[in-house]
Amino acid sequence: MPCVSSFHSLTFSHACVYAAPELDVNLCQEEVTTESSGEFLTPCRHGRGSCLRTLEPLKGSVSSAMKTVLRSYTDVCDAVNVVDIGLRFLGKAGGDPQGQLLTYLTDSLQMEKQISSTVAKALGESKLEHSISTWQLLTSWKSELMLSRKQDPFQKLPTKFQKKLSEDERKGLKVFLAATDVETFCLELHEILLLKINHDVPDEGYQAHWE
Repeated sequence: MPCVSSFHSLTFSHACVYAAPELDVNLCQEEVTTESSGEFLTPCRHGRGSCLRTLEPLKGSVSSAMKTVLRSYTDVCDAVNVVDIGLRFLGKAGGDPQGQLLTYLTDSLQMEKQISSTVAKALGESKLEHSISTWQLLTSWKSELMLSRKQDPFQKLPTKFQKKLSEDERKGLKVFLAATDVETFCLELHEILLLKINHDVPDEGYQAHWE
């Protein structure tokens, strides 16, 4: 399988729930960090009764429109933040897969005042079943914009994951990509880098070599 260091050889491209009144969304906002994201992405993917057990991809047109709307780095950061919060609650309580993500955020979590018109427009086509795909796209787009601003989205990435691929590894990568959905692969690999490896103590389950 591909190693996570191969990401540096690729270009960024490409049960219903009603939130209880006592949910402290403001407190949740303060607690949301990149490091904690994995805590709610895991139950979102595998949690009992979760609406997100199956990762539903966004349509290409929706993904493109979302990136077109969110041209501002600040807007992207705001969008990532509100989706983070939504995933935290969805991971614990689940939700109707066909429900609109924006409606869930504004009505169930009562976050309307915290969501700008730009972010609302960007999230308008996403359903709850698209929540993780939306998060993946937004965080990847945020990293891409950081690179354009000469900022490193992976400041804590261990050196061993930053080594260039050998010629044989490049050939293996080309073969793999020829039979792979590159867009999905990039988003999944970015998630791994962001949540599992870009830390002072990276997850040892991920190796920095090509197999």
